[in-house]
Amino acid sequence: MLDLQATYRLSRYVFMHVVDCELVLESAISNIQFKIGNNAILTLLLALTRPFRPSDLLAGRSTNEQATVEAFLKMCDVHGLLSAVGVDGLAEEEVNHFSHWEFHDLLFHTRSRFGKTLVSVGATMRFLDSFPPEPCQKEPGTFAELISLSHPDLERKRANDVSFTSVLESRRSRYGLGALTADQLGEFLYRTCRITGESEAPLPLDKFLKKVYPSGGSLHSLEIYVAISACTEIDQGLYYYSGATHVLGLIRKFDPDVAQIFERAKQSVGGLPSDPPVVFVLSARFRRTAWKYQSIAYRALLMEVGGLYQTMYLVATAMGLAPCAIGCGDSAHFAALIGSDYYMETSVGEFILGGRNPEVEKPGMHK
Repeated sequence: MLDLQATYRLSRYVFMHVVDCELVLESAISNIQFKIGNNAILTLLLALTRPFRPSDLLAGRSTNEQATVEAFLKMCDVHGLLSAVGVDGLAEEEVNHFSHWEFHDLLFHTRSRFGKTLVSVGATMRFLDSFPPEPCQKEPGTFAELISLSHPDLERKRANDVSFTSVLESRRSRYGLGALTADQLGEFLYRTCRITGESEAPLPLDKFLKKVYPSGGSLHSLEIYVAISACTEIDQGLYYYSGATHVLGLIRKFDPDVAQIFERAKQSVGGLPSDPPVVFVLSARFRRTAWKYQSIAYRALLMEVGGLYQTMYLVATAMGLAPCAIGCGDSAHFAALIGSDYYMETSVGEFILGGRNPEVEKPGMHK
């Protein structure tokens, strides 16, 4: 309940944005939407960004103004838009159960699950009447070079692979700097990223893809790019992997821009003495997923990344290689590198792979 003599501050989880040509006030912790219809409200909100006492805000106003401002403050308090400020100057949300939540993380969490959002969630196909869905496979580009990769003998693998339990229990993140062979790279991509089949999809979707890892709605919006620094029989550079034909297409040879992928990868794992042999860049075609799913499109893409990460980890472990997922990469740089529209396709995950090098596997690094 609002205390007129207490001190408050506007919550750091409050934000404003445009909805249907109107400015709307919302909060990451509440499902309220409050339309900002005049400059007086904007002026009042600006005053609330600093610690204040409601009684001070009401002083000197007319009776009608006091009633309006007090009603607005009570509304803000009820819906969590205000945070009480202690004698130490800290807002309550900075020391209680909200303290560990960054604004963007909490907003992403509350707006992509049921319970705290007024927006529809799920397969609403909200763009059905606006534009057609993206095709199940990306249009092939023009590549300077095409490299056909070897196909592993899966029947032999089924007979000779170590047990699933052994692979699962021994999976660890490892920083391997040993060069890969072309056969190893081909086998790894074939077992993790190839298209294993297609199935019919209801119109207007064209087809559903099948792969060995799961994807929301079988949309498989991820694209795989392979940055190579050390792989026998394959030149250094950045390549696109076609999961349909099991072929690498050269996008650009190794240059300072491609080198930046490796520099970022080395930094992300705490520093390595040399470039990892291969960095896989997982790129998302956002509109393919967003065309079908509302509020959860990006969540679905990140879950797909997680599924592919685990698949890569397990296959690399079974092959005796050194795999490691990377926590973050430079999406703006990658979009410029492949010449894409950042908001249509860019990187959402990175994964390094190399041959085992026990000497660079520092104690305690295995995740």
